[in-house]
Amino acid sequence: MICFFSMEDHKKGHRQRLKEKFRSGPSALHDYEIMELILSYIIPRRDVKVLSKDIIDKTESLRKVFRTDLTSINGAGEEVQLFFNIMREFYVRMEHGNLNFEPLVLDSGALVFKFLRILIGISEKENFVSLFVDKNKRLISYEVVSSGTVDRTAVYPREIAELALRRKASYVIIAHNHPSGSLIPSEEDINITERISKALETLDIKLLDHIIVTDTSFLSMKAQKLI
Repeated sequence: MICFFSMEDHKKGHRQRLKEKFRSGPSALHDYEIMELILSYIIPRRDVKVLSKDIIDKTESLRKVFRTDLTSINGAGEEVQLFFNIMREFYVRMEHGNLNFEPLVLDSGALVFKFLRILIGISEKENFVSLFVDKNKRLISYEVVSSGTVDRTAVYPREIAELALRRKASYVIIAHNHPSGSLIPSEEDINITERISKALETLDIKLLDHIIVTDTSFLSMKAQKLI
């Protein structure tokens, strides 16, 4: 008896085997296989094995997927990009979900980095964030005050000072990411820090620190005695 199997049957069988492999032990899967499982839900009627490998080759690792313009990869498209944008927002909200129940104390650069790594550290564009804290260094609120290109963003000290006043902040921590991965502060970084510090001083509000963030690490300008 001769049996004929369609490509659709083969595809379903392959995906089922991947799912069973995941159930048996997720750590046994390669990065491209994890990507393939994810894409099978976004693009259910297409073989996505080659696309999965292309994405991992382009991004070099799953960790860098959120920093890559996936629409530039042939076969990915807007839906794939949208899915990972949604997942990034999901992770941000998950990370910050406890703020309404337990105030976050930002008394170290490491804690600021942990708070901001997903929000801006993995971004492919430079973002500038102001964190407004009370007299006990508990976070009141935060705001992304500017989002720019891969290496530049516009920041206005007066705007940050006005936001701090409206939020009744005792202190302000500013932070921005370096998509390049470098933690070296530029002259512009140092200058804007001084300008923001002076603008806050006129309102009797102190600038606690300026944190430079990448997807893997951070630099405290206060610790480097640049404030």
